[in-house]
Amino acid sequence: MAYSELASIELGFLRTRFKNPPLTSNPNPPVRVCKINITSAGSSDISHCALSALENLQSHPDVTAQIFVIEGSEREDLKLALGPWNQLDKELWDPFLAAHCSKGKDMIQALERENENVFSLDWKRLATQSKDQHEIEYRILSGKPYDLNTYRDPVDLSLNHKRYGHWPDSPYREYVFISPSEEDEFLYHAAKERVSLYFGNIGGLPTGILLFDPIRYHNISSGTYQFRGGNYDWSEELVPCFLDPTTIQEQLPKQSKRPSYAHQKMIFDHSETSNNDHDLRMKRFLDILENLGKESTDKTPQYLVEMALIQLACKDLRQILEKVSYMLDRIELSLHDDTVLQGSLSMWRYQLGACRNMLFHENISLRRLQGSIKSKVRDRSNQTPSSSRINPGNLGYQKDTIQLLEELRELTIAVEYTHKRVESDFQALMSSMSIVESRRAISETELVSKLTQLAFFFIPLSLVAAIFGMNINEFENKLT
Repeated sequence: MAYSELASIELGFLRTRFKNPPLTSNPNPPVRVCKINITSAGSSDISHCALSALENLQSHPDVTAQIFVIEGSEREDLKLALGPWNQLDKELWDPFLAAHCSKGKDMIQALERENENVFSLDWKRLATQSKDQHEIEYRILSGKPYDLNTYRDPVDLSLNHKRYGHWPDSPYREYVFISPSEEDEFLYHAAKERVSLYFGNIGGLPTGILLFDPIRYHNISSGTYQFRGGNYDWSEELVPCFLDPTTIQEQLPKQSKRPSYAHQKMIFDHSETSNNDHDLRMKRFLDILENLGKESTDKTPQYLVEMALIQLACKDLRQILEKVSYMLDRIELSLHDDTVLQGSLSMWRYQLGACRNMLFHENISLRRLQGSIKSKVRDRSNQTPSSSRINPGNLGYQKDTIQLLEELRELTIAVEYTHKRVESDFQALMSSMSIVESRRAISETELVSKLTQLAFFFIPLSLVAAIFGMNINEFENKLT
């Protein structure tokens, strides 16, 4: 697919309903759980398991709080599975789960305002995607989720084909195209993520349930039409929607036994992407949480988890700003080339429009987050006696909060600056395109003028040639 077509895709618009093959198997990856036991010394004891083996995990003897981090789940998995959340407040857990899986923010923000034990964060992380998977996404969102370019659905024509879909279907988070890579081999996206935290109490032990969005997959169903039976045989596989940067290798292997997307200087192995993408996202959060636990032994577990999530979101947003800045550099340095400008206009317009929209909403989210933190600081200050405000714990909390607010303020300034730069580049692009169109119009006018002059030169010559080239025939001694 040409980049002019790729750039016209708005990932995240309302998806079109289409026919799906009947599920003959369950290819969905298992739900993964990470149990974090926080001890009185501030250390973290981490255990990983599948959701079905959750009851076999043993607790540390010196645990002051426990946190269950759940990823790769759909809503129905948690409603049916046995877990510690079944011992929490049912009146809050079910709305919390529904709010996390919802597409909008209204439900989860309403729960946050009404319950101080609920925290949610939406942010964008940098994601890398192969062109093949982007082509699949384009077909899904355009309402033609199959690999054949037919005028009708291949099912209606009884053709062998592949059908595409999203996994999970809910929650589905959109992602925004930023730019192609420098080698023009794959694409960078800003993928939306949501984490939701619910803190309760189980048996006198503070317990947190942290929900991560599932990793995105493309569900590829291969259908073979059986003429005798008049039906389809389906086989399914899940392919990760994104590539994981940790799978990039500098040199290509001599022989690759497994399917992969190989390029000049790198190789992306799908069989490794799934686990690495899970582990990378989880590992970054756990590393931040562990460092905060060592530095702040007097902080509450809920405060530490919220701080770790905010720091993770800030790091991801900085990576996106770097990619957006690099994309703007490429556009600015190419505006002088009329050929490149005309060939890339459609893609650049989409990139600038998508980034402008994304940065606008990120600015709103950052300001809302700062307001929420300031509100919690005021509530904590009002609830704390004046005699206790000078103890080391409260002073450390105030210092950390001030540093966090300063970091968010600087990040907000960076987002606003990048947003202004996008606006400026968009205006420069439109102005440059107007200049190119003016040059084209002038060139066409000059060409018409030259053709007109040429016509005026040849018309008299043609008339003279016609007169002197007349045939004279005699008829009855008369000239005719």
